[in-house]
Amino acid sequence: MGSGQDVLIKELVIPVQRKKSLLAKSLSQRTPLDSLGHLTKVDLSITDDQIIRLIGKDGMLCLPMVAHKQFVGVIVIGIDETQVSNLSKGINLLTMFTNQAALAVDAENVRQTQARLIQSERLTASSAVARKVAHEVSNPLGIIKNYLKLLGLKLAKDSPAQEEIRIINEEIDRVSVIVRELSDFSQPRVQQKELVELNTLISDLIRITQESLLLRSGIKTHLDLEPSLPTLVTDKNGLKQVFVNLIKNAVEAMPEGGNLYINTRRAPNGPMNSKKVGMGEQPYVEITMSDDGSGIPDSIKSRLFEPFVSSKGEGHAGLGLSIAYSIIRELNGTMTCESDQASGTTFRIVLPTGKRQTY
Repeated sequence: MGSGQDVLIKELVIPVQRKKSLLAKSLSQRTPLDSLGHLTKVDLSITDDQIIRLIGKDGMLCLPMVAHKQFVGVIVIGIDETQVSNLSKGINLLTMFTNQAALAVDAENVRQTQARLIQSERLTASSAVARKVAHEVSNPLGIIKNYLKLLGLKLAKDSPAQEEIRIINEEIDRVSVIVRELSDFSQPRVQQKELVELNTLISDLIRITQESLLLRSGIKTHLDLEPSLPTLVTDKNGLKQVFVNLIKNAVEAMPEGGNLYINTRRAPNGPMNSKKVGMGEQPYVEITMSDDGSGIPDSIKSRLFEPFVSSKGEGHAGLGLSIAYSIIRELNGTMTCESDQASGTTFRIVLPTGKRQTY
């Protein structure tokens, strides 16, 4: 199906309890049903008609997915009038396939439930340690800020170092926020949205990491920042955390040096699940960070944004990308990754500006 139909299907809501639709009846009766009435006579609901139109066939066949006496879902297959006469011949094979699919889906649901439980237990244990760390770190951070203030007073107001002090102060404030949030991983982040010049934010982060991280690792940075990029109403500290994490990941992926490419541009389209509001639609921006490192192993690509998943070995908790992904999701954006050994890794982020565009 086309992407437009995919979005429509994702937005369909079919109440199982009412048992009015063919899908709900098939599931509750645990038997295959077709809209053309070949297997058994049925009355179609408005929802059934909508689904058949979306499929683009004369009718549909519903196959209930049941595993261990638990309802898992329904497989819907489009059928034409010409296929109805052969339907009963292949129903046993289709039912066998559906049973296997139901077991596979149920096993994955169990795996995800267990993974969430394990993650929750790990986060709870980590929170106790983090609270102690937060308490111990707050004092030296306060001392550093005081010394920076004294240093700023000793310098001329037009000294170039004043800008460096401003950036360092911002980063210390960001560290304070991160440390406070460490006290309880399981609690959602509190977003403090403000006007953000995305290109300025990225340029400042590169300035901070250039000598201490990038140049020391033999990495050349290539910025291609669209000059007319609109400002964002977003979580500045959250974005900093995401970008710093991606920069660090790129450095670790290129131990022998390499290239880091950072691009910003207006996004021609927002995420597939974005919706129009009012008289205009949501403008978006796109940020890509690419490196020419060794790429991400195939074994963890599908779980890249899950907590505690890492290819970096000992000493890496595997939380960085999971936290970054969560931050972008909380900002109603999307974050995707493409990676292979030949061309390296590219992270692509699409974010709403937070402002509606009217026509």
